[in-house]
Amino acid sequence: KSYFDAQIVRVKQDVAAQKKDSNQNLLLLQKQEDQKQRLGEGQAARGYQDFVSTTQEDMDMMREQSAQEASEARTSSAGDIFGMMTQEGQGGLAGTGGRARKMLGDRAKVTMAKVNLGLKQSLEKATQAIEGKDVQRMQDIESGRLSMQQSKDTAAQSFTQQQGTLDRQLVNETAKLTNEKG
Repeated sequence: KSYFDAQIVRVKQDVAAQKKDSNQNLLLLQKQEDQKQRLGEGQAARGYQDFVSTTQEDMDMMREQSAQEASEARTSSAGDIFGMMTQEGQGGLAGTGGRARKMLGDRAKVTMAKVNLGLKQSLEKATQAIEGKDVQRMQDIESGRLSMQQSKDTAAQSFTQQQGTLDRQLVNETAKLTNEKG
């Protein structure tokens, strides 16, 4: 074989090796992007679950506090009623009749309504926070997927351009060596 034939073989091998490297780089980048996306989704899921767990604990504490406040309100109301009945039994003091009992009952209802409303609002706020966190998690995942796809598309386009450049290089080098050979 002539020197030029050996050079043509070398150029073909060199271009083939560069194409193989380029292909391996593309596959590696795609694999890394997939791993990065899975990691991001896993972190988002863990963060969401941690938030839900913490919020559930807070909601349980709110329920317990509300139950405690309701119990205290009932105890207070019962004490007021007992005191009023004691006064009635001691001589029918003014302000211890039916109107007073109705007023105490109304006050107890208002207190219980405040306790229940406070609990309801707190639970609704916590539920909305969970829903908001879930929406944010899904948006983050979708954003990550879009970013990953853009990276993959850019890498694929670059790969295609490299392949074309290498093909042109091979044709040019081969033609040059063939002309020199003579």
